[in-house]
Amino acid sequence: MSSGLVKRLNALTLNRYRDSFALLREFDGWHCWWCPVASATILAGLYLLPVVGGVASVYVGGSDRDLLRVTIGVCIALALAGLSTRLLRYEPWLAPLDWRFRRYETSGDLSESWPVLLQGSDYERAQSVLRRARLSPHSGRRTPPPPDAPKLDSTFTVSPTRATPTGTDLCTEIARVLSSAGIHGRVGGHEFSPQTESR
Repeated sequence: MSSGLVKRLNALTLNRYRDSFALLREFDGWHCWWCPVASATILAGLYLLPVVGGVASVYVGGSDRDLLRVTIGVCIALALAGLSTRLLRYEPWLAPLDWRFRRYETSGDLSESWPVLLQGSDYERAQSVLRRARLSPHSGRRTPPPPDAPKLDSTFTVSPTRATPTGTDLCTEIARVLSSAGIHGRVGGHEFSPQTESR
């Protein structure tokens, strides 16, 4: 997932929630802190529904053992238990994280994407830096370095996300972000370094 295009529900499951939240935090910083809180609240609420139904059935049924009231109480308990089971199948606790991820989706149109070539030692850090800049690095791999730059042995592609400002010169922005982070490499065949960047 760390080098894949950000797609809604791409790997968003309960088992991958922690990894998905860590990836979202690279884009969003701690602005997404509310996502796990909201997810936990939704999950707890669903599991509490049968309990609420049980308590409600006791109160509605009362102590006079009136058949109608007891029947209504039992129906309430069964309805809330059934609703809880049905809703749990749809995994609604993933919705807050899913909703926030939409901001960082890519369009799928790779015509606006740029290839980046850099050192393998800078690979993970470069991807994190780009995500913090609201860009989506993906399709990473090791590559034979070019003859004139033997240390540049890793590459990935960078695409804009929905959060990328319209009209951004993506090639220039990638070079600026990476060079500002002290990373040397090439984007679209143009070299950038921690001191200077050029196109």
